[in-house]
Amino acid sequence: MRKKILAITFVLLMFGYLINAYNQPIFKGYAQRFTVYLGDNSSNARQRTVERLGYALSLNKFGESCSVKKEDFDIDEFINTFSAQPVFSESLPEGENYYFYSPSVKYLKTLGDKRVNLQVFIGEDRVVLGSPIIFGGY
Repeated sequence: MRKKILAITFVLLMFGYLINAYNQPIFKGYAQRFTVYLGDNSSNARQRTVERLGYALSLNKFGESCSVKKEDFDIDEFINTFSAQPVFSESLPEGENYYFYSPSVKYLKTLGDKRVNLQVFIGEDRVVLGSPIIFGGY
């Protein structure tokens, strides 16, 4: 009986390790808290703000976002990290939006006829990163 309990415990620990190891946030190098998009791949998505463990346990994700201080963000480093290709940008009264495509990012959204999977919003004092795009505002 003891061996059976140890075996089950080992399997559960390995399962937990694998979920955590292979289910990391895209923006793990930028923040500790993330908003995950669940359910619908549109602005109707349910959003949940989570820490890293909550991220790993959130199922049915189709995207994520996080916020960082503007002074802690370097867009050139971001582009290099993701091997991101610029797709288009837009100016808003609140700041600048940049849209990218990266082959290393699993999420995808088509805007018009353009495929994007990374969005960077640069505001006055903060930057919001999103994949495939930022849902729910800046």
